[in-house]
Amino acid sequence: LYTDMHNEASNVISLATDSDLQESRQAYMRYVGQGHEIAIQLPCDTVNESHGQIYRDAFEAVYKKLYGHIIAGVEVEVLSWTLTLAAPKPVIDSADWKVPQANTDSTNHQMLFEPQTTKSIYTPVYLRDQLEAGWQCIGPALITEDQTTTVVSAAYRATITPEGHILLTRREINSDLNRDSGND
Repeated sequence: LYTDMHNEASNVISLATDSDLQESRQAYMRYVGQGHEIAIQLPCDTVNESHGQIYRDAFEAVYKKLYGHIIAGVEVEVLSWTLTLAAPKPVIDSADWKVPQANTDSTNHQMLFEPQTTKSIYTPVYLRDQLEAGWQCIGPALITEDQTTTVVSAAYRATITPEGHILLTRREINSDLNRDSGND
């Protein structure tokens, strides 16, 4: 089963990347008759006759850690099998980012509850499709687009990456929410 899942996932992900992939396997397991299963991380290199015992041992180790005991003599069943293939996280060199000449102005302001101060404050609203790579703002702010709004709280800085993604970076802030301490 895992060999088939790996091959199918590999065929799909190979269309997007040729880098070495990291594999992880999980099974959602329980004792027969129980109403709730638990996620069990499984080794990726078990393709031998003893894999059933290896999986049961992995289940019972997690079960014992969660509940303090195992239930002897009861069969274990698997409800779902999962396999994840992932490429390594790319390293983005911020030195290559295009920094816009002028900061994009907000389109308006919206009332927003700020959890840092537990108060509602007027917050600038930016249109996502007008933000260029390298654009940044210190929260609080709202970045809106057709189907969603990204909330940037005072604890974060938002930056548009060269790929056009919104990168939120946690930052240290002082008591004045509009001032950055300079330490990210």
